[in-house]
Amino acid sequence: MMTTRLTRLLLLTLAGTLSVIAAEPARTLAKSNKSFFTLKPADVHTDTGHRRVRRSTDFTASEIASMLARHNYHRSNVNPEAADMKYMSWDDDLATMAQQWSEECIWEHGNPTNISPFSSVGQNLWMGGPYSSSASIDVDGVVDAWNDEVNYYDYDSNGCSYVCGHYTQVVWASTYAVGCGIAHCTTVTSSTFTNAFIVTCNYGPAGNYPTQPFVSGSPCTKCASGIGQCYENQCRLCSEHSEPCECNAVCHNCGTLTNDCTCTCQDGWYGSDCDTACENTHHYCGANPGWYDSSTCSFADYVPVYCPLMCGICNAADPNFVCEESTDNPTTDAATTNAATQKATTRLPPSTVHGSTQSTTDDDSNGAPSTAKTTNIPIRTTTDEAPTEAKTDPPPTTDAPEVIPTGHSCDEYLTCENGGTFSTQSCTCTCTDEYEGDTCQYSKEQATFGVRVLIYGDVERFSRIESILHRIIAYILNRFCNVYFSLCCPGRGTRTSNDTLTFVVQSDINTADGYPVDYDYAYWVMLYVQPQQDNALCADGSESRRRRDLVRLVKRDTSDYLSQDTLKSAIEENVDEIESSLNVTVGEIESGGFETSVENTDGLAGWAVALIVVSVLLVVAAAVLVGVYFLLKKTKPEFMTDMGSMNEKDKSASKIELNDNNANVNGSNYASRTSLSSLRRNKVAPTDELE
Repeated sequence: MMTTRLTRLLLLTLAGTLSVIAAEPARTLAKSNKSFFTLKPADVHTDTGHRRVRRSTDFTASEIASMLARHNYHRSNVNPEAADMKYMSWDDDLATMAQQWSEECIWEHGNPTNISPFSSVGQNLWMGGPYSSSASIDVDGVVDAWNDEVNYYDYDSNGCSYVCGHYTQVVWASTYAVGCGIAHCTTVTSSTFTNAFIVTCNYGPAGNYPTQPFVSGSPCTKCASGIGQCYENQCRLCSEHSEPCECNAVCHNCGTLTNDCTCTCQDGWYGSDCDTACENTHHYCGANPGWYDSSTCSFADYVPVYCPLMCGICNAADPNFVCEESTDNPTTDAATTNAATQKATTRLPPSTVHGSTQSTTDDDSNGAPSTAKTTNIPIRTTTDEAPTEAKTDPPPTTDAPEVIPTGHSCDEYLTCENGGTFSTQSCTCTCTDEYEGDTCQYSKEQATFGVRVLIYGDVERFSRIESILHRIIAYILNRFCNVYFSLCCPGRGTRTSNDTLTFVVQSDINTADGYPVDYDYAYWVMLYVQPQQDNALCADGSESRRRRDLVRLVKRDTSDYLSQDTLKSAIEENVDEIESSLNVTVGEIESGGFETSVENTDGLAGWAVALIVVSVLLVVAAAVLVGVYFLLKKTKPEFMTDMGSMNEKDKSASKIELNDNNANVNGSNYASRTSLSSLRRNKVAPTDELE
């Protein structure tokens, strides 16, 4: 009995820490959800290396009910509260697909042909064993194991300190269907488990986009349907259940609550609770190139999101309309509602004073003051006076980057960084040798060793996930470098032990100067690594420290940085883990570096300067060669003339002098004693060599 209890406890622990025991599914969770956005028939596994044992029944009706209830329990109790959480229902098509995939006995994400009504399907996996084929598992424990990853998730930064993609899929607000299957496998492909149960749950539509899983706020105040009817803190129509019906809708900005628990918004506002200003928020709206008119609104789902006014989602504000003073609407009966549970209200826009506001929307769930945008929407005062515009303090004055000479001006005056100076002639920054960029914001040294990563999402979010990203990169590098020692510790010989040792810590991972860089719907981040010289892993090398120090004296030291190629390889091999840990989508990964611009109004382009330098060197070399040629030409006849004018007596005397090891030609010493001795040993007459 004790053994059985310990085994079952271990199995639940395995599910919750899957990335340690069987890391591949946990690392590829986010990728799997992403890859299923457009489902295609999967390759059917035909490996006969294992034998599948199918249970007499799959999930029973009671197990289905329990698993579904457990999902909804966790969804209704998220922290912070969710304003747009949909109620989840069971889907037989998703369950059929999940059952077929579990029976393949493969410890990887995948699916057979998509027979569901969803074009995007997410997936969670669980495995436990050993079990007999007739055993039953705790289905609540399976869902709890996925939900336990909430301990690694931070809502504010939308990041994970460890694996948390299973949790975010369970509580993904727009996912409203689930279907699960189970199979017993004697052996499992891509795993060492035997006699194990594999549980597959498919979700429609898929979650785990690079956004937060739900919108925080009072339950059912931002239901996607626009109907604020609520059931156990989840958006669910009253007609779908027999429990007392709640209408939690709240209509902001003088929106009107209707009898069906929806808000009718005033012009200038839209959304389920009328709290979103009707304005185009992207520079592509109405632009060419860009989304030039309303015909482009069907190009992609995000176009109406960024351009609601252009796409006719809402109407522009009426400048003559003044919102009435805030009062709570009397409770109204929606169809089959219980009046005692009504919470419907209507609210004004947040009052604005000196450019700041006490937020009453879900954008600031903790109630802290936030900076408000100045709009053309009039603010209603407490009297019947004419509407007044919200006042904002003037921006603080700043010193100009440089005094502008009379008679010359630039369209834009840049603030040059890192010792750069602003040129009023070219209206650009002149950077020092160590930096580059429009404002000298990029370090050339960091770029030499850095790797650029494209992350999809809002660049403003990076400040909240930066430390988590550094921690994940450190974790990845420690694992990578313990395997590829010579790449991370060049010149350190071979390892002297098999222990897993630390190569870097979080503080060794750095974001390069000038980053992140905003990019449409994404942003670039450059990372570089400076391992500590005495890190435990490299110190384990067989190469002595004294030898390494001598090498550093005669060779430019680059050991302060991890090589660019090594860092790039480590990141590329672990993209899935980065995505699932940060709940982001990673795009391109490229080596850092800079290209010298050929546009330089202060002088010649770099390539032109190089060409001139090379040309000058060639001319100098040619002149030297010509000078040497004429010098030799002039000297040779004189030498030959002197030799030709020698009489026989002089020649004979010369030979005698050479044999006496005191050879002189016109008074010059010609050969040494050692040279002549060598010639004799080689049986070569000195006089013959001279002639």
